[in-house]
Amino acid sequence: MSCGQAKTNLSEDAFVDPRTLPEFPSLVRVGANGLLEVDDDACQATGVVADRVSRTIDILNLNAERLQLARQKWRDALVEAAHRAGGDAAKLHAWIRAVLTPDDDSRLPRFFTTSRCYFGPLGERVLDVHPRAWV
Repeated sequence: MSCGQAKTNLSEDAFVDPRTLPEFPSLVRVGANGLLEVDDDACQATGVVADRVSRTIDILNLNAERLQLARQKWRDALVEAAHRAGGDAAKLHAWIRAVLTPDDDSRLPRFFTTSRCYFGPLGERVLDVHPRAWV
């Protein structure tokens, strides 16, 4: 079980509700292997206790093997797509915007955090110009 299934009836004192996290910077990183990790520096910069974020990852079982493998597969697909996009800056910016911004129903794309981590500062600049309703 993961996410809401793993949360069951635990109180919010036991974990951090991801919807209450600051928009910038991201408090987690996703490695090339799909593993979700706490970004201690980002937590410190925003005043969020890193141990609570780590407990949230554990409680919600966000590093379940199936999720980790899915994130890894998505990241690999991003790498391939980036190679195909070439060096055209406008094309790259449009692609990043399409991958990171909400759909018409204001839902974030699947594997948003993985994409955000992969794109790094370029992705953060794209997100910074869009309304904050995406969080």
